[in-house]
Amino acid sequence: MTNAPKPQGLAPELADAMDRIRETELAIKRTEEMLAANIVARSKIRTAVEVAARLVRIHPTSPRRDTGTKAVAPCLPGEGQHIFLENSK
Repeated sequence: MTNAPKPQGLAPELADAMDRIRETELAIKRTEEMLAANIVARSKIRTAVEVAARLVRIHPTSPRRDTGTKAVAPCLPGEGQHIFLENSK
């Protein structure tokens, strides 16, 4: 329960109900803040996925000319790694 002063002259049940209402309002506020943070994170993840999809369209997986046996799938900028796929001939 909260440490908020209980109104004078109210029945204990009513004072407890008011405490629960205050706690519920606080929980709702925290939930709204977490939801807003999740929406921001979702937007960032979606943007990263869209960028990756564009990179794949711009640089599609194709046989490498030097060996002819492997293909390179590009990674997101800054990852510094490539995924090598066996060529399915």
